[in-house]
Amino acid sequence: MKTLIMWKRKRARTFKMWGTATADCSACTIQNGWRMAADGEGTLAIVDAPTAEHARRLLAAHLSGQRSDLGAPGIVGHPCRQFR
Repeated sequence: MKTLIMWKRKRARTFKMWGTATADCSACTIQNGWRMAADGEGTLAIVDAPTAEHARRLLAAHLSGQRSDLGAPGIVGHPCRQFR
């Protein structure tokens, strides 16, 4: 299981993987994503998942309010979600 940093731009449909939370400079990546999300540029999510596709399915289930059938909850953090 990896901890993935996922980002979705303001008008995009899917989350893109920015990197793993265990990589070098991951704290800077999370900090930059947090600031960009706070400024309304998109949505930052930190997810425990083996692959980026699995993380996208977990996020889709989480955001729609559905219970995930993909195992234990993998959403570690979902700060600064856009509501506009």
